[in-house]
Amino acid sequence: KYSTIVGMLLYLSSNTRPDITFAVHQCARYSHNPKQSHAKAVKRIIRYLKGTKDKGMTFSPTDEFSVDCFVDADFAGLWGVEYDQDPVSVKSRTGYIIMFMGCPLLWVSKLQTQIALSTMEAEYIALSTAMRELIAIREVLKEIRSLVFCTDDPLSNSPAYSMTAKTFVPCIAPSQVYEDNEACLKFATLPKMSPRTKHIAIPYHFFRSKVTNLEIKVLPIDTTNQLADQFTKGLREEDFVKARKRILGW
Repeated sequence: KYSTIVGMLLYLSSNTRPDITFAVHQCARYSHNPKQSHAKAVKRIIRYLKGTKDKGMTFSPTDEFSVDCFVDADFAGLWGVEYDQDPVSVKSRTGYIIMFMGCPLLWVSKLQTQIALSTMEAEYIALSTAMRELIAIREVLKEIRSLVFCTDDPLSNSPAYSMTAKTFVPCIAPSQVYEDNEACLKFATLPKMSPRTKHIAIPYHFFRSKVTNLEIKVLPIDTTNQLADQFTKGLREEDFVKARKRILGW
């Protein structure tokens, strides 16, 4: 029954309830061998859902045709909480949410496959993981823009006149990716690699060309305004409600 209920919660969290994503993912990790404490956690999630069953996801789109991202990481957040001899306990957690015109489009909370050696590395791996989704979404939007409005250049980032719609088609604004770690921000925007960070795998550097040509901007944000924070760790009630208000509208 535990795995069945968790499966239902995973479906719900990945489609309409980003507010339970972190909690459900934590419970899902113990589906193979749940304990009484995990069953209590699942029941608490269900009570929360029962108390908010009349709520939903409210979309309030902005006028800007853009795809933005909030990304965060929790460095070795399980250390000292779980069995400290288990390698999983030192893995960091990636969390991010991608917004399209100010509305939630995709959100993720998952453990990183690689063990990060520092907070900066954990944040950079999370940033790179989020970039994979963000870049793919931008390319899809470019194709849709081309097919719907019949523009000549599907990859153009400039406004184009559509003969079919008899109007100018809005361009896709540069995506803004918000990161609250200063070291990660500096590393993501530096033109050259640092010898001290050469141990970070090459796959995590692929997005830098998008940052260089200004198609994507990596910007600082205060931790209190970081929407991805709730996907990496449990928050205080007031912080959780504040983040939920900005994402779900209630």
